[in-house]
Amino acid sequence: MLDAKRLTGTVVFVSDRGGALDIWSMAVASRIPRQLTSDSHSDADPRFSPSGERIMYTTLRDGFPQIWTMDANGSDPQFVTAGSQANWSPDGRSIVFIRDDQAVIRELETGDEKRVTPSEWRRCGVPTWSPDGSKFAVASRHLERIGIFVFTLDTSEYD
Repeated sequence: MLDAKRLTGTVVFVSDRGGALDIWSMAVASRIPRQLTSDSHSDADPRFSPSGERIMYTTLRDGFPQIWTMDANGSDPQFVTAGSQANWSPDGRSIVFIRDDQAVIRELETGDEKRVTPSEWRRCGVPTWSPDGSKFAVASRHLERIGIFVFTLDTSEYD
């Protein structure tokens, strides 16, 4: 059983309590949430960076999803790239995300991007890294049902 009194840290989450979907944070020992985004754009998919200093999220702008980052306190929002559902690599140097139904890896320092799912696949989503950063998993509906596929980074093979 989970002992809530032993939990520490901060969680980020999405809520529409202010009207549009926004990103909020709350210390686990608190009952008072803090709103981090508050513009007219719908925001979702918040993820802390491995260092905990930045939060990456998806925002809907002019009808298209974009990936942005901000400081953990909600300041300094910055555009990263077009896409959604981004997830930080364990070392924080790259991200895996979805654009045009495909998984893409972006090196944050250089901006270099590479599509990493087969081009014939459609409806890919919710990409995530392995703890050591050598693999990533992605869901796809390119078959008759939704499947989870694991890719290695050094090859284009998947399980």
